[in-house]
Amino acid sequence: MTARDEFELKLALSRENLAALRHHALMQSAVRRVGTRSRLVTTYFDTPKLALKDRGLALRVRRDGDRHVQTLKAAPAEGSTVHRRREYEAEVPSNRPDLTLIDHKSIKRFLRRGRAQLEPVFTSEIERDEIPLRFAGSDIALAFDVGKIRSGDRVEDVCEAELELKSGSPTQLIELALALNEQVPLRVEGRTKADRGYRLSSGEAALPVKAQPLAIPPDAGVGAAFETIARASVEQVRANERAFLDSEPAEAVHQLRVGIRRFRAALSLFRKVLVPTTRDYLRGELKWLQQSFGPARDIDVLMADYLRPRRGRNAAAVAAAAGIAAALRAEAYGRARAALVDPRYTRLLLSLELWFDNHEWLLPTARADARRAEPIRAYARRAVAKWDAKIRAILVDAAVLSVEERHDLRIRAKKLRYALEFTAGVFSKRRAYKLRALLADLQDALGYANDITTASQILEAIRARGAASTEAIAGVRAVERQLTAAAAAAGADVDTLARKILAAKSL
Repeated sequence: MTARDEFELKLALSRENLAALRHHALMQSAVRRVGTRSRLVTTYFDTPKLALKDRGLALRVRRDGDRHVQTLKAAPAEGSTVHRRREYEAEVPSNRPDLTLIDHKSIKRFLRRGRAQLEPVFTSEIERDEIPLRFAGSDIALAFDVGKIRSGDRVEDVCEAELELKSGSPTQLIELALALNEQVPLRVEGRTKADRGYRLSSGEAALPVKAQPLAIPPDAGVGAAFETIARASVEQVRANERAFLDSEPAEAVHQLRVGIRRFRAALSLFRKVLVPTTRDYLRGELKWLQQSFGPARDIDVLMADYLRPRRGRNAAAVAAAAGIAAALRAEAYGRARAALVDPRYTRLLLSLELWFDNHEWLLPTARADARRAEPIRAYARRAVAKWDAKIRAILVDAAVLSVEERHDLRIRAKKLRYALEFTAGVFSKRRAYKLRALLADLQDALGYANDITTASQILEAIRARGAASTEAIAGVRAVERQLTAAAAAAGADVDTLARKILAAKSL
């Protein structure tokens, strides 16, 4: 069974744009020879308990004309744009896998140990046009895949372009995709067909994903530390992008924005080691993306905290206001969804992957191969100590801060908290843990106060939209009375937490 490393980039697009991509001038200039057309029927196999999937493996048998080809693939890294994975391929006599052909010792041992009967889980039926390209010195196979994935009665359409590296640099896959995206709207498809098939067979939507703990050694170079944090932030955004596109859960909106905020905090923490023009570009794009999801999140909070179904005198009035809020929420979710299919978002993801690969967003002294790159330990101690001192100076006057100053304090507290999470191994565990906990509480209290301000603005929109409804206006007034009481409580919480942080030892 032949083993090889596979590098591919999947790009989803509409059928209308598929035709435009076929005739893209750049693609036409890169064509080496006439392409081939084939009909691929692929069956994916697993055990009844999906042991292969749980191990990150995908086993398939593909029928292409009279041939049957068995392929075993390892899963790509979660959230990656370019799929890098090991695959093992061999021709088989029928549409059944032959495990004796797998020559990877640990995988073969795992399959033998399970001794479970393999069974079909799902199939894909794809019409593929494959065209060999030569781009910037690399040989790339461009495949247009149109068809369906089936699992029982469930069906999902497929329409995507797949760039696979045959020889040369993976960087060229990204640069080609960037160039194509400038003329034809594309969306980076983070899922393989196996991912989509397994999700289809289970009938379950992707779930929201929280940030995962990072383990960055204190002696790691500052550039390597930044890229670890940046990649983790992108993975969180992409995982919640899928959850949002699948079923639009409110938690996916929240966690996607958390991933963006963590990335923005990393840009602030590492601003001295980043190329200024790249840093400014990322700041602008991440701000745009976060603002695209901001209204959706704000309405979610208002509806969850103040416009829930209730009983009693104001029940009908609040329900009327909630109905208008639901319409505003649908519009906000539509704008958020539009951002995820905007070529601007695709350009951001592809650019990030390019920079992960070549490290060119880092100043030369911070790059992974720099011999004297500063360790994160020294860098973080200086930067975090400075942030800590600034927040303490602001908290001295916490009781008299304006709304704008409290908003600024909330952002600073959030960034310092994330910085402490990013560099957990650098500081005293006890002091860092205590300060992180206090900052989280302060962030919550300030965030609650900010939610109240934002809620008032949304209520004004509800009032304008529901001006003809006496009941809806009464519901808005009922919620405004709640907000007045909540604002006073939030202010008291901030003052209490300010005193606790000032009493805590500095890092």
